[in-house]
Amino acid sequence: MIGCVAALAKPERAQPFGNDQPALLIIDGPAGDIEDTVARRIGPQLLIPLKRRAIQYQISTGEGGVITVKNSARDGSTLLITNDAAIAFRQKLTPIARIVSVPYVLVTTKGLTLKSLADIKGGPEVLLLGRQAPRILAGLRLPAFSVRRSAQSPIDDVLRLVASGKKTVAIVPKPLVVASYMLPAIQIHEASDFKLDRPGTAFGFVGLFGPPEMPKGVIESLESATKKATEDSQFKKDMDRLGLVADFAASTDFRKQLEATYSVNQDSCKKKDTCEADNQCPRPCPTS
Repeated sequence: MIGCVAALAKPERAQPFGNDQPALLIIDGPAGDIEDTVARRIGPQLLIPLKRRAIQYQISTGEGGVITVKNSARDGSTLLITNDAAIAFRQKLTPIARIVSVPYVLVTTKGLTLKSLADIKGGPEVLLLGRQAPRILAGLRLPAFSVRRSAQSPIDDVLRLVASGKKTVAIVPKPLVVASYMLPAIQIHEASDFKLDRPGTAFGFVGLFGPPEMPKGVIESLESATKKATEDSQFKKDMDRLGLVADFAASTDFRKQLEATYSVNQDSCKKKDTCEADNQCPRPCPTS
């Protein structure tokens, strides 16, 4: 969505100091997607605290890359960029910093005004796209509805379905919508436009993680470098243009957010519809 990049790029060079072995930044997301874009903007800032001459990026979605980070040295030379709280918690990774927040939006046909999905009569079909979408759905006050997980569907196809009728809506990451050529044909409803049972669940995140039991000094140095990068005015403008929010949080506050998000994830898995829509929920799903 934001431009394709190589899955394994050549190491980026910086000041001539430190270890000749490149640091490794594993990206839990497709090439060119949100995580990849953020990683390549933040990566060069991590060279100084890591005392490395170069940083190497590796696309590795799912558990494989996470296990690599879990089993890596505690010096932070192997790190992870992801937006998946469940994976981070399962493997007890160290949350170093939140880098950006990812707003999710409710998308409807053009010109439709609503405060909740209850305003759509007859029971809407809800299309879900993005890891956080099933959990946001669980926090909405809903009438009868049907859910379709659209994880493998191109965003333009999802938005085309939404634009074609008043009974189909979608919960999707905002960056996907603002980059779509279908934007003029649909209506975006921000989080404040519809009611949530749990305030704050209408956002995903992209965060930086390290292996378990990292030394406090290493965490703090990486924290500081990440904070400096997110405060850069050009970084903020670039993220805003992509539909993201530069939204740094230090390790302690980030951990609290992850604990709350993980709790919401577990709650949503107890509901039949959202469990079936979320492939990270344990199987079998509840029958009612």
